[in-house]
Amino acid sequence: MAKNFEKVMKKKDLGSGLLSENSRQFAVNEFKVTYIPLDQLVVNQRNEGFTMDDIEELKTSIREVGLEQNLVVVPDGDHFRILTGHRRFLALRELYAEGMEKFRTVPCIVKDLSKIDLPLSESSKELYAIATTNLENRRYTDADKLKLMEMLSQVYDELKANGYERLGKRRDFLAERLGISSAGVQILSYVNKNIDDSFRNAFLWEEIPLMVANEIAHLNRADQIALHEYLEQHPNPNLSVKDVRDFAERRRKEAEEASFPKADPTTAPDIASFTKLQAEFRNLLAEFDEFPMVTSADALRLRRIQNEMTARIQTAEKIVQKYRTRRKKD
Repeated sequence: MAKNFEKVMKKKDLGSGLLSENSRQFAVNEFKVTYIPLDQLVVNQRNEGFTMDDIEELKTSIREVGLEQNLVVVPDGDHFRILTGHRRFLALRELYAEGMEKFRTVPCIVKDLSKIDLPLSESSKELYAIATTNLENRRYTDADKLKLMEMLSQVYDELKANGYERLGKRRDFLAERLGISSAGVQILSYVNKNIDDSFRNAFLWEEIPLMVANEIAHLNRADQIALHEYLEQHPNPNLSVKDVRDFAERRRKEAEEASFPKADPTTAPDIASFTKLQAEFRNLLAEFDEFPMVTSADALRLRRIQNEMTARIQTAEKIVQKYRTRRKKD
């Protein structure tokens, strides 16, 4: 399953055709480096929610080999608002506080949003720049890609509303810029739309992988809530797709059992009486064969009764067979 999903989430040959021309059209990179004091850099609220783990490891890397990647910023009054590089900024700020004076200033690329040649508002241009520059600069979790996808969807909506002619389909637009296949976009969209809130944070905090989240999202709301309640009583840090499917199957069987109430003494079949009636009918037929002279009408009546009993026995066998099958499955 994991290998199949990697194939889905990897970018297909789609990129080689669409990306070439569109990348030139949407290019927002400038390469002039400006050294800006740490205290003039401010975090960007639109970057909240992205993964900010491994800060200590990043600090160690910067301390030992230096900063290997610039921050990307936009002017914000007397300060500069960060588009990408928040983890690096946090690490540099801590290193400077620890006495590493050389990190008092930070190499940055100052982005000129006016150079984004698209029919977008200033706010949407910034969203577009955040999404595209972030994707260029580091690998993101699936939860991060979901947030970037939401940003790019807003950009797509504004471009479409403004009549941008070279837009293409939403799924292809998102897939190209996120670096995944259109099927990967569909999975992320489905999870975002259908997963219950009880599991949403677990996905966003990387406690469950995307394919498990996708399997959960395909359950109805009642089953999702029941699964969450079950996991609270039986924690499973390695929850798998199979675990989710097994739980759903147990729920299905429980619902099926509930639809077949247990027979009570007043409705249960009387097996002994049924067997006695069969024996009595066989004896009657045997005695009938001994009579040398019988009317056709009487013979037909007995044949009709025999056919009716045969049909009823066949119906009884079908009912019993249903429960035999259920017992084997259990």
